Amino acid sequence: VSSLLGEAALPAKLAGCSSVFEQDLAASEAGDATSLMEAQVAAPDGTSLIEAPLQNEASSPSRPRRSYLKRSNTYCKRWSIDAMDKEEALKAAEKLVHEEFDILKAEAILSAMAEDLEGDELQKLLSSRFFGQFQEELERFYELGKLLCTRFEDTTLAFSSSTPPCTMHIRFDPERMNVVHFSTRLVTSQSLERVICVTDEVQLWSMLSKHSKTGEFVGEHSGHRMVLNYRVLLAYSLLRLDVLNETRRYTDPDCGFVAERCTTVQRGESAWRRVRTGHVRPRMDVGTLWAACGKDRTVLFQEGSIELPVAMDVVIAKRLVSHIADLATTGLRHGLEAAQEPGSKWEAALNADRFGLYPKIAGC
Repeated sequence: VSSLLGEAALPAKLAGCSSVFEQDLAASEAGDATSLMEAQVAAPDGTSLIEAPLQNEASSPSRPRRSYLKRSNTYCKRWSIDAMDKEEALKAAEKLVHEEFDILKAEAILSAMAEDLEGDELQKLLSSRFFGQFQEELERFYELGKLLCTRFEDTTLAFSSSTPPCTMHIRFDPERMNVVHFSTRLVTSQSLERVICVTDEVQLWSMLSKHSKTGEFVGEHSGHRMVLNYRVLLAYSLLRLDVLNETRRYTDPDCGFVAERCTTVQRGESAWRRVRTGHVRPRMDVGTLWAACGKDRTVLFQEGSIELPVAMDVVIAKRLVSHIADLATTGLRHGLEAAQEPGSKWEAALNADRFGLYPKIAGC
């Protein structure tokens, strides 16, 4: 992993960006990782992007401690609360939560609002329906951060490649031998916008690999919320996977990342579909962080687990995981190469921007 995230891979967009990766690597080696999203990242002026909880007993004994809000005014300079009234600030926070899914910036606005409010006004904010929705999203966001910081010591290298630089380590659950935990790191010399385009334009997947069938969305979907159903054929089509996953995504142009959590839709949920005949559906829980390191380099951090249909021999399972990783990285490489060609279908998809997502990611 150190070779993947060396100095050549880290032309930082923000001052202090490289230190985040260095801390992550050091913590990984020590087996004690702090959430990348909670790390004390230095802003260009030397102040902290994410600081201590909004209130504490020493600074404000008259108010209850609200640990679910952070003081993030430095991070939120472009959203000066002093420059807008409370109604404007609340509308800005609602847009960030419901439309742009930039949870940290929404947290900063609400933190600044809560600092200025007292009594009934403060209680009205904290008891509002929107604030409850914000709390739910914030909890999901930090749960994703915890998943991304999962570390296991007894892992095995299952896959590595140099084009693009990528490693995948796996670990079998000692209590459930059909459950595989995996950790992936990947570096690609392409912009974050182009990488997300290749992974998101599901109608083009079949062009990347004969093993993947074109995916389809289930129900209403956007660039940040989607349920995707697709098939993967492995081991000469002897193993046929019918994947049905929900993805919840968060984008943060200021810190330069796209984070998402992908989980299998369960029976009883509105988006659930029957498994296709002759296929099996693996259960998955995967956290992914795409970090922009300059205009032409993107780093992937991924932690997750997959529950296989049946328990497998360790050697066979390792080969299967390696095969899946090889297909994924090869498909990504081919897609990124094709996306650079003038007039390609990916270029057309970028220009069409059906979800209104790519311009925001381009700002990362």
